[in-house]
Amino acid sequence: MIEISPIENEDMHKELIDAMKNADDGVDNPTHVIIKEGSMVGALSFNNVCLQFWMDTSCTPRDSSTAFICMNALAKDRRIAGHVMPCRKDSPYYGLMEKLGYRKVENVDLFYKD
Repeated sequence: MIEISPIENEDMHKELIDAMKNADDGVDNPTHVIIKEGSMVGALSFNNVCLQFWMDTSCTPRDSSTAFICMNALAKDRRIAGHVMPCRKDSPYYGLMEKLGYRKVENVDLFYKD
C-alpha cells in the first residue's frame, strides 16, 4: 500500500530531490511525496501550471513578444513561479522557446484531460 503526504520540511524535500536525481527522473516543484514501505517511491506536484499560447499568423514578432511579456506578468501576478508551455514542433515559436527562457523537457508527451 502507498501513502501520499505533503512535503512537510526542508529535510523531506531534500531527500525527495536526491531520490529523484538518483532515479534520473522526477517532477518539478514537488508538493507531495509517495511512500511505500517507509521509502520514498514517487512524488506529485500541484505547483506546475500549464500555460497555453496562440496567435494568428497575421501577427508580427512584436505582437508575439508583447503577448509573452503580458502572459509572464499575469503569471507573476497570480503568483505562478514556474509553468509548462506546450509547443508544437511545427509552430513558428518552437525554435524560440529556449531563447525565451524555457528549457526543453526531453522524452515526454503531453496529455490533456478536461
